[in-house]
Amino acid sequence: ERLLADGDPRVAATAARGLVDTGHGEVILGQLHHGHAGVRLAAVAGVRHGRLVTARPRLHHMARFDAAREVRFAAAVTLFLWDDPTADPLMLDAVRSNDPAVWGEAVAQLARRTGAQHGRKVSAWRRELAALRRER
Repeated sequence: ERLLADGDPRVAATAARGLVDTGHGEVILGQLHHGHAGVRLAAVAGVRHGRLVTARPRLHHMARFDAAREVRFAAAVTLFLWDDPTADPLMLDAVRSNDPAVWGEAVAQLARRTGAQHGRKVSAWRRELAALRRER
């Protein structure tokens, strides 16, 4: 558990995935409330890895209100990967980000989901997502 607070986010995320893989998902769920953003970020990685869908309500809150931008984005991406429609507008907002790592990941996730290539054209992505939702 102490590795969840490691300064290297790769170590922390690996520790979170390891806890999930060894049947300690409840530890990861508890860490979603931790006071340190790095631990919450690792916990989101563990939740995503283990598909701990019981965390969905907490992820909804984190995606909108967490104090750390990287935690908000990780929660939004997790919800998007789980095909949660509430994540669609969050991913579209991420496309508008000034941070190339954020908008690049958002565009990559949108492209994977839709099969389209629209770069940073939010209106085009919005149409693609709406069309996918109508098909389902």
